Amino acid sequence: MLNASILDLIKSLVGMYPLIPEVSLGDLKQTVVAVLTRLVVNPDLLDAYCEALTAAKKAAKLDPHIIADVDSGDIPDQEIARRGFGWLSDYQLVDYATHAAAIEAIADCLRDEYLLGELGDWYIEAAVSEN
Repeated sequence: MLNASILDLIKSLVGMYPLIPEVSLGDLKQTVVAVLTRLVVNPDLLDAYCEALTAAKKAAKLDPHIIADVDSGDIPDQEIARRGFGWLSDYQLVDYATHAAAIEAIADCLRDEYLLGELGDWYIEAAVSEN
């Protein structure tokens, strides 16, 4: 389900984890935004991503606390619903993309009725292109 480019991205993001909060995505920012966008509208892809992320963290021999997916703090779910991921800082993007629990929480929030009226065009366009 995951293509090689997403698997390579996961390895790159896991490698950046020790650099947080000074991380800089540079040219990868658009790719991370695109992948996060796909993940929140495609539950099967999200599941595969989370499994691959956990495996990549273990392979990188990261601290077990990091592998365990600690809390990523307050997630601006309403703003993400309105604007997507492109406005987030590099730090936030890497933090969310390297924590399965954060991505799953965002995806769950975006599927919740209370945010239905808040969803921007980015979400509808992503859902249509993913199906």
